[in-house]
Amino acid sequence: IGSSTIVFHYFKCQEFKDVEGNKESYLSRDYSIDCNSERYKSYIPFAICMLLIYPLGIPLFYFCLLWKHKAILQDDIALQNEKEVGYPSIGHLKFLTNSYKSQYYYFEVIECVRRLLLASVVGLLNAESAASSTMGILIALVFVHVFDAKKPFKE
Repeated sequence: IGSSTIVFHYFKCQEFKDVEGNKESYLSRDYSIDCNSERYKSYIPFAICMLLIYPLGIPLFYFCLLWKHKAILQDDIALQNEKEVGYPSIGHLKFLTNSYKSQYYYFEVIECVRRLLLASVVGLLNAESAASSTMGILIALVFVHVFDAKKPFKE
């Protein structure tokens, strides 16, 4: 989550007016970085690449791995058969599915999205406005409803 938050904050610039009324834009996390400078602009492709890898790529990668083995992961009998032979097909995925009921094998992806929305996206909103708090509460309420309706956890 920390890496994703840093990547999102690379695109959060704050505008200021100088004495003459001209607008200047600086990175919210580090006011020594001018968002209009060539150096800042030269790192934008790298930041976009990292945006695709961390906050988008990891949950998507998890989903693809889980989807590939969904026939085993969502079937209790198939899971028991896998367990008896030492999880040869899905052993590398157990860390993603151990906490959830078999029919909700994919819920770690939803949990990743929830954490990203709360930690990264809400952080991009202006912290001084009510929008950030309101958005955080709305996101939390949506996920409380989803988790309450589905009850995906084993215990």
